[in-house]
Amino acid sequence: MTEPTSSEIFDDQAEPQSASSEPDPFTVLQNLQDENASLKDRLLRTLADMENLRRRTDKEVGDAKSYGVTSFARDMLPFGDNLSRALANVPEAARQDADGIIQTFIQGVELTEFRSLLENREIDRRDGGGHPDLLPHLLNPFGQVLSDRTGRRN
Repeated sequence: MTEPTSSEIFDDQAEPQSASSEPDPFTVLQNLQDENASLKDRLLRTLADMENLRRRTDKEVGDAKSYGVTSFARDMLPFGDNLSRALANVPEAARQDADGIIQTFIQGVELTEFRSLLENREIDRRDGGGHPDLLPHLLNPFGQVLSDRTGRRN
C-alpha cells in the first residue's frame, strides 16, 4: 500500500472540517430575518419616539406663545393704570397754565397710547363682576378669558 501524499491528507482533513464549519443556510436565513425584524422594530420605535417628541415640542412652543404674554401683561396693566391716574389727577386748569416742559410732559404721557397697545393684543381689564369683596390690592384677579372675536385667550 502506498502512503497518501501530504496534499491528499490535507484535502481529506479539510473536507470534513469545512462541511461541519459551514452553518446551515436555513439557520443563517432565519437569523438574518430575526435580526431584520429586530432592527425594523427598533427603527419604528425610534420614529414613533421622534414623532412624539416633535408633537410635544410643538405643543410646548404653542403654549409658550399663548401664555408667554401673561406675565408681561400682568406687570404692564398696573403701569397703564398709573399713567391713566396720573393724567386724571392733573386738573384742566393746571394743564392750561403749565409751562413748556410740563406741557410737553403731559402731552407725552397722553400720546403714550399704552391702552391701544394692550387692546391690539386683546388684553383688557375686566371689572370684578359687581362683587364688592373683590379687593385688587389684596388679591391677584388676573386671568384669561376666551375672546369672542378670535377664540384666542387674552
